[in-house]
Formats: sequence, C-alpha cells, structure tokens
Amino acid sequence: PSNVAIVCKYFANAVLMAIVAIPLSQSRRYRVWLGLPVDDSPPLEQVLLQRFATIVVLTIATLAIFVGRKFDRTLRRETEDVLQRYAREAAHDLGLRVQEHLRPLQMLADDAARAREGEEYSSRLELIRASYPGFLTLLGTDSAGRIIATAPRLDPEGRPLAILNLSVADRDYFQVAMRTGRPFVSDVFRGRGFGTDLIVALSVPVFGADGRPHSIVEGSLNLGNLLGHIAGNLQSDHRSVLVIDTSRQVVVSTGAFAQEPLRRIGKGTLPA
Repeated sequence: PSNVAIVCKYFANAVLMAIVAIPLSQSRRYRVWLGLPVDDSPPLEQVLLQRFATIVVLTIATLAIFVGRKFDRTLRRETEDVLQRYAREAAHDLGLRVQEHLRPLQMLADDAARAREGEEYSSRLELIRASYPGFLTLLGTDSAGRIIATAPRLDPEGRPLAILNLSVADRDYFQVAMRTGRPFVSDVFRGRGFGTDLIVALSVPVFGADGRPHSIVEGSLNLGNLLGHIAGNLQSDHRSVLVIDTSRQVVVSTGAFAQEPLRRIGKGTLPA
C-alpha cells in the first residue's frame, strides 16, 4: 500500500475508535464504574449533539476508507502504466540496438570468403569495432569453433588472441548459428577470454561454397550503458529496479530488488 493509504488507514482506525468511545463515555454503567457523576436527564441539545457527532464521524470514516482505497488503486495502476511504458521503450531501444549491430556482422559474413587470412580478418573486425563502439569484442572462427581472428587482437597480457587456440565451440552463439544458418542473439552471459563482462552475443554464420555454414562472425554487445540508463530513470522516481532476460536471469537490479547478476528468478519468486 502507498504511504497515503497507510495514513488514511490510521486515521480511519482512530475515527472508528472514537465512534465507539463517544457513546460508551455517555453510558450510565460506564460512568458509574468510573465513579463519574450520572445525569439521568441530559439536555436535549447534548443528546442531539452526540448523535450528530456520531453520524458525522461515521460518515467521515467511511469516506476516508473509500477515498484511501480508491487512491491506492489509482496509484498502483499509474505505477503499472509507468513500468509498462519503460518496458516497451527498453524493448524498442534494445531491438534497434541489436539490429544496428547485426548489420555490419552480416556484411562481413557475406564478404568473409575474401578475408579469411588472420591479419586481414582481424583488421576487418577492428574496423567494425571502431565504427560501432557498442561492441566490446569481436571474433571469427573456423568450422570447429576455434578463434582465428579477434578485435582487439591482444589479451590483457599482450598476447595475440588468435594464436592461443581458444575455442567457442561450446557456446550457443556458435552452435545455434551453425545449426540453423541464421543470425543468433543470445541471452545475457558472462564473457571469458576477453574479460568477464556481462554481455549479449550476436553471431552470424559464414557460408562456404557449398551453401552451408562453415564458421561464424560474433560480436559481444555491451548493454551496460543502455540498461544503466533505464535503471537510472526508474531510480530517479525512487523505485527499485529488476531487469531479467528471456531465460529469467538477472541483468540489472537495484534497491530492494538487488540480486546477484545472472541469478535465475523462478516464476512466483520475485522479491516482494
């Protein structure tokens, strides 16, 4: 319940107690029990005033309860509308961002047959990364999932990544793209080899002369800035934020909803 509804609740409780206390205070037995003087014939004005006060207090109490509940329902509905609007805007922004970054990968995949040498391939990946700063890293593989070209070219220790015999054969972005022959957008996961950022992988199959996928081009998309902006907007309205992906893994969480990144939230187990 909202703060206003809670205040109205306490006010209504006080009024209801007054409704009981006023008639009780005029009860003969109650006054005798307390040792108060008993007037067997109160003035008519006093009787009318007591009855009128009881009616007014009861009316105010009923109105306060009704208004408080109506206000609380209205506030809840407005909050739901705001969250739905933010969700639609976030989904739209994410969709545009994904499509924007899939295009250069698709263009490179269509032209990859002419850029299969490691250095040239890496140069093409570096050019995409410079033009699309949303990419944290990019890579190209061979048919077995071994990395043969990367951007950036060196790991944090200064070693060329393309010669370290790293493999992504177990990743969905390799397996699904190779199996379906279609672009793939992953759920959020933690990177490895290039860092441990929470990322979304975009992959595109590279087709051979036989018309079948024989490798992939992959880019790791950094959604941190966009999701942070969304969370910041909600937090500015003093709301807690919980963003999950399609597999119900935690992507961003703040305030009362703070959770470990990538924790899977089951249905019906969201924080209260």
